[in-house]
Amino acid sequence: MEPVREIPIQSLSVRGKFPSRKNRRIVSYESQLELAFLYHLEFSDEVSHYVEQPCRVKSPSGSYYVPDFLVFFKDPLRKPLLVEIKYLKDVKRNINKILQKVETLEKYALSKGYDFRLFTDKELLNERTENYRFLYSYLSPPVDGEDYQEYTQNILNLLRERQPLRAIEIAQILGRGEFVETGLYLSTVWHLIAKSVLWANLNEKLTSHSLVYFEEPEGFRERCLL
Repeated sequence: MEPVREIPIQSLSVRGKFPSRKNRRIVSYESQLELAFLYHLEFSDEVSHYVEQPCRVKSPSGSYYVPDFLVFFKDPLRKPLLVEIKYLKDVKRNINKILQKVETLEKYALSKGYDFRLFTDKELLNERTENYRFLYSYLSPPVDGEDYQEYTQNILNLLRERQPLRAIEIAQILGRGEFVETGLYLSTVWHLIAKSVLWANLNEKLTSHSLVYFEEPEGFRERCLL
């Protein structure tokens, strides 16, 4: 499935392009709120892929609604999810218009065998989303091949013995005072957190002083909204 319309990039807008790893292509978004949602999709262990601007749905007035996303899941028994994203202030300001749109999209979703959900900034604009934004650039390993295996194993061995440690402590201990080595170890720590190999509290702002765990503490697995 492809988007039904292309989102134009305007110099004074918050529209943009996002390099989706799950879709293996560039995804368009129309607001910072949609961009925040994209990070949750990318970090979800449940999501297989998704499509932005997936369809046109005729409204009661004869015009067309275009929902924001259609999300597909790895579990074949789980229904695809049709998603609309709005700022809460816009929902309150245009409540009757939004309610009509939601009702129309819910009916459409039901007819197609989808679920439907409305997300707002109340769920999306938080510290967890900002941490996803930070970690997204670390999903690729900072070093290659045998170096990556060595860095990873050294970090895991250290944390097995001494968890938890602060991220910067791990890097400084293993980097042995070498500036470049310390930086590469710190980047590898972020990478391993991004890949759920190591754990940190993503409901608090990640910094070099965040505690990092080898074994998952209770409640840390809540990775995203889906």
